[in-house]
Amino acid sequence: ELILSTARRLFTRQGYHKTSVYDLFKQAEITKGAFYHHWKAKEELALTIFGEMERAYEERIFAILQTTGRAREKIHRTLKTLSELNSRPDWLYCRLLATWTSELDPAHHGLAWAVHRMRQRWLHFWERLLEQAQGVKVNPLFSNLATYEVGKPDTAGHHLPACRGNTHQRTCVRAA
Repeated sequence: ELILSTARRLFTRQGYHKTSVYDLFKQAEITKGAFYHHWKAKEELALTIFGEMERAYEERIFAILQTTGRAREKIHRTLKTLSELNSRPDWLYCRLLATWTSELDPAHHGLAWAVHRMRQRWLHFWERLLEQAQGVKVNPLFSNLATYEVGKPDTAGHHLPACRGNTHQRTCVRAA
């Protein structure tokens, strides 16, 4: 647990690429052998943390979609839960997901692909919740909205000019 909590903290603060296995050894005060006894590589450790994150979101957030009650109440409950979780110092998953999303290229496999899938899960969650609120099938909420890294083309090779966002990512509206 010490290794996991240290890794969560370092990955959140420094990002995946800037956190070395040596940083983990040093901060957790463990030996190289202790680390490699549990994980073969840094990405395997990150995937372990990602699995925890995925389960936590399923239990605390995504399960709200399946509960009874009006959609408005579910939206309120979701936002309240997110606010409460993010106010806890031990809950790093939202910040960690944002950090990994901004630095990992979903074209790669492993952790980057898992993060991409989680982002898609979030989109699906909000689409379903809006469907419940409106009482009708909603067109994919973000079908014309995608997140692109600055200066990189979309999957079709097009650069999209209508962008807004921070220096790491931009949210762009695709031309219909």
